[in-house]
This record gives sequence, C-alpha cells and structure tokens, in this order.
Amino acid sequence: MGGFLNRQVRKADELQEQTTNATQAVQQSIKILRNPNGPRGTQSTSTGTPTAATIVTAED
Repeated sequence: MGGFLNRQVRKADELQEQTTNATQAVQQSIKILRNPNGPRGTQSTSTGTPTAATIVTAED
C-alpha cells in the first residue's frame, strides 16, 4: 500500500512540475510575441502630438 501511494505522489509531483514548465514556456512565448523589440510601451502606432506650425513670411 505504501509503495502505491509513493508512486502516486511521485506522479503528482511530476505532473505539477510539467505543468509549471509548460506554463512558464507559454508565458515566455507570450512575452516574446507581445513585445519582440523591448519593453512594452516603447512602440506607438499613432502619430505624435501635432505642434503649432511656424509661419515664415518673406519680407519685400
């Protein structure tokens, strides 16, 4: 009986370790896919805030 329980506990530990490893791999993949070029927020898809145009007139 003790050997059976030890095997079941060992199997449960192995399953937990495999699940942890798989979760970490998925999280790392998501990080890479989300942001392959650096920290989040460094890239922008919009244009910058427009600034007031300077009007240059030619003096006659």
